[in-house]
Amino acid sequence: MIPPRSEICKEIFNCTTKFNSVLSRPHQANLRELLLGAMISGSSYLSDIGKVTSSRNCVRKNTERFSQSLFKLPTDKMIRINAASLATRFKNEPVLIILDGGDVQKKYAREMENLCAAPDGSNKHEAGNGYCTFGAMAYGLESKNIAPLYHHLYSFESEDFKSQSLEQQAMIKLIEPFYRGSTQDRIIVEDRGGDDVKKFLYYTQELGCGFIIRLNAGKKSRLLQVDNSEGEKADNKFSVRTLADSLKNVAGNSRSYRNKKLKMKLI
Repeated sequence: MIPPRSEICKEIFNCTTKFNSVLSRPHQANLRELLLGAMISGSSYLSDIGKVTSSRNCVRKNTERFSQSLFKLPTDKMIRINAASLATRFKNEPVLIILDGGDVQKKYAREMENLCAAPDGSNKHEAGNGYCTFGAMAYGLESKNIAPLYHHLYSFESEDFKSQSLEQQAMIKLIEPFYRGSTQDRIIVEDRGGDDVKKFLYYTQELGCGFIIRLNAGKKSRLLQVDNSEGEKADNKFSVRTLADSLKNVAGNSRSYRNKKLKMKLI
C-alpha cells in the first residue's frame, strides 16, 4: 500500500532537515521537490519529476531549475552529515558496511563530458561507454535495517582521476564519522576486486574496522602471510587455496549450491 502524499512529504521534510547547516531554504525546497517527484513518478528524468510536482507547465524551466539545484549540492558535506546521523541510528549494534562497484552506461551517448569505458563483468554485463560507480550500504546485524552511506560516480577521463583505489579511498574517508560513532563492530565487506594489503591495513589500523573479503581460491590464488600461535609473522607463505583446503574440515555453516557461471556444484 502506497502511503498518502502528505505522509511522503512529511518523511522527506524530516529526512532533509539534517542538512539545514549546508543548504539554503530555497535549495532545500528544490531538493524536497526532486525527492518527492522521483518517488511519485518512479522516474529519474527531471522532466517527469517536474510534471508531477510543479504547477509550472514549462518543462524546460523546471528541468533547468532542478539541474542548477543538483549542480550546487555540497555533496561531500552532505555525505559526512548523513554518515554522522546514521552513526547514531546504528550506535548500539554491530554493522556490516557493504562496498561494491559498478557502472552507469550511456549506450547511445557520444558527446557527454568525460565518457569512459565502464567495464562491469557481472552477470554477462558487457563493457561500454559511461561512468564508473562505487557505493556503500550499512546493514545492522541486530535490527536488520539497511541504509545508504554514499554512491559515488566518477570517470577515468576526468582531469583529477588518478586511480580507482584513490577514488574509493576518498569516499571511505568521507564516512569516517560512521566508523567512529560506536564501540560495536564495524565490518567492511568487499568483493575480490578490492584485494589490496594496504587497504586492509587501513581498515584495521586506521579505521578500527574488521573486514570480509572474497578471494580467488583457484590455482593462481595469492599468497598469504599467516601469523603463528604467538602472533608473530610466520616464515612461510600459503596460497589461499592451500589455506582453504586446510580449514575445510573445521569450517562451519557449509552449504552446497549450483554455480550457474561455472556450471558445476560447489561447497
